[in-house]
Amino acid sequence: MPRSDHSFNTRRLLLYFGLMSLLVNVVNPGFLLDIPTSYMLKNNLHASASEISVFRLLTGIPFFLGFVFGLVRDLWNPLGLRDRGYFRIFIPLMISVLVWMALSRTTYLGLLVGMLLTTIAYSFVFAAFQGFTALIGQEALMSGRLSALSNALLFLPVGAAYFTSGFMSEQLSPRQMFLMVLALISTLSVFGFWKPRSVFNHTYDNPNARGASFFGDVRRLLKHRAIYPVVLINLLWNFTPGPSHRCSSF
Repeated sequence: MPRSDHSFNTRRLLLYFGLMSLLVNVVNPGFLLDIPTSYMLKNNLHASASEISVFRLLTGIPFFLGFVFGLVRDLWNPLGLRDRGYFRIFIPLMISVLVWMALSRTTYLGLLVGMLLTTIAYSFVFAAFQGFTALIGQEALMSGRLSALSNALLFLPVGAAYFTSGFMSEQLSPRQMFLMVLALISTLSVFGFWKPRSVFNHTYDNPNARGASFFGDVRRLLKHRAIYPVVLINLLWNFTPGPSHRCSSF
C-alpha cells in the first residue's frame, strides 16, 4: 500500500528533488553543448551546413530513443543501488569523455563520438532521475507537486544553459569549454551518494517499483490505455518546427 503523504518530510523531498532537477537540467548536453559544438564545427573545422545538420541529427539519436533508457532503468539495477547506481556509473563516464575531448585535438569525428557518448551517458542519468521522481511522487502521493517542480526548474536551467553556451562559444577555447562543462557535471555526483532517509526509506519496497521483464514491461505499457493521450499531448507539445534547438523531453 502506498504510504501516506504525512510519513514523508515534504520540505526535504522538495529540496532534494528540486536540487536534483535543477542540476540535471543545467548539464543537459542538448542545451549546454549544442551551441558551442555547432560553432566549433563552423569556425574551427569549417564544416558545411549539411555536415553540421548531420552532426546534430546523429548526436540527438539518444534523445529520440529516450524510452529505451527508461525501459533499461526499470530492468537494470546497477551496483545494487537502483537509481543511485546510474549516477555512480554514468556521471564518471561523462566526465571521462569530456576529459578526453578536452585533451585531444578537435576533429569532426572526435566531436561526434564524444558528444554521442556524452549524450548516451546523460540519457541513462536522466532516465534514472525521471523514474525515481515518478516513483517517489506516487509513494508520497505528491506526483503533481514533483512534476510541477521539475517543470518549473526546467526553463530556468534551459535559459541559463543557452546564455552560458553563448559565452563559452565566444570566450573559451574548446579545451576550456569542455573543462567548464566537466566541472558542472561533477556536481551531479553527489546524488550517487546522498541518501536522505526521508527520500529512500522503503522506497523500492512497493511491487510497482520492480520491473518484470523487458517484454513484460513493454506489454504492460502498450495495454495501459491512459498512456496514449499523454503520448499524443507530448507529440503536439514538442512539435515546434520554428525553433532549431533539439528538445530533450523523453
